[in-house]
Amino acid sequence: MPVKQLSKFPKYSLYLVTDKFNSLNERQQGALNLTDFKNPFVALAFGLFLGVIGADRFYIGSIGIGTLKALALFFIFAAIGVIEAVYEGKAMSDSEYIVALGIAGFVLMFYFVLAVVDAFLSFKACKEKNLQTLVEILEIYK
Repeated sequence: MPVKQLSKFPKYSLYLVTDKFNSLNERQQGALNLTDFKNPFVALAFGLFLGVIGADRFYIGSIGIGTLKALALFFIFAAIGVIEAVYEGKAMSDSEYIVALGIAGFVLMFYFVLAVVDAFLSFKACKEKNLQTLVEILEIYK
C-alpha cells in the first residue's frame, strides 16, 4: 500500500490498516483498486472555504448535515431580509432595527465560527469514513 494512502486513515488505525493491506486476497485487492478513498485535506479545504454552505459534508457523504448547514445559512439571511423589510415598512424604530441587526450579525458570526470548527471535524470524519469503507470492503470480499 502506498504511504500516501495512509494519510487518508485515522492515526489510531494505521497499524491495523497496514496489516490488512499486507494480507489482502485477490478479490479484496481488486475491490480496493476500484475504491476511491476521499482525501481529508480536500474535505478540510471545502470546509474552510465553502463550509458555510455544507460543501465539506456533501463531499464526505454526510448529506443530512450538509443540507442542515446550507439551510441554516439560508434562514439566517432570510431573517436579515425580514428585518430589513420590516424596517423599510416603518414598523420598527431605528433603535429596534439596530438591535435586531446586531443580534442577526452575532448569530451570523457565531455560525461562521461553527462552520470553521466543523471544517476540522469534517477532516476527522473523512478519515473515519475511509476506514469504515475499508472495513466494509474487507468484510464483503472475504
